Amino acid sequence: MYRNAVRDLNILLGVENVNQEYLLTDSLAFEALNYTYDDLYNKMMDSNANLKKEFISQAILKENIGLAKADLYPVLNLRAAYSYDRTRQDLTESSLSDIRPADQLVNTARTTNSGINFTLTYNLFNGGRVKRAIKNAYTNYDIGRLRTEDLKLSLSRDLAAEFDLYNSRKELKGIAERRKNAAEQNLELSREQFKTGTINSFDFRAVQINYLNAALTDLEATYNLLDSNTSLLRLTGGILDEME
Repeated sequence: MYRNAVRDLNILLGVENVNQEYLLTDSLAFEALNYTYDDLYNKMMDSNANLKKEFISQAILKENIGLAKADLYPVLNLRAAYSYDRTRQDLTESSLSDIRPADQLVNTARTTNSGINFTLTYNLFNGGRVKRAIKNAYTNYDIGRLRTEDLKLSLSRDLAAEFDLYNSRKELKGIAERRKNAAEQNLELSREQFKTGTINSFDFRAVQINYLNAALTDLEATYNLLDSNTSLLRLTGGILDEME
């Protein structure tokens, strides 16, 4: 059970080696927090990882509708061109070298061309392909919206169940802690009674076992409360916040 819990932790943390071990130095202790369902619900709607994925998917599907509709409109293509040409010709070997000054024996020509053109195209008929594409885009968007709503309902149900379980385990933790404290006080009194000979070793041993059982029950209650708190953090997207 311990090794499976460590593997689950590594998966949550995104560690490639699922068998990564940790040196646990803290004791098993947890101070119960007072949550309200509305606060948890709002946080879940904002930060739940699965919901974020669905929202992103919905945004993409909505963009696909706009892309499909774009084929209904004319397309304007604009092109611009520019060219510059410079040529240099040496006339020193030509027949003009005798009649022209030396500084005019090099001929340079420059040519500049520029232009702008545009084309406007409009699809008059394509067998209804664009309309079918738009219809399919709307259908996919509606399917995605229903999937998102279904996920919201499922998460709301899980959150309500985990919230109730957390509160129940918080009460059980309080009861177990009070029982442990009472058993510890009884153990101290019994130790003094055993030293004075008021009770025998069998009675003192029974008190010791009662304290050990109460301490074990308290540890189990603490673990269960931590488990419920982790489930609430997972649903509300708060695990990464806790790490940060």
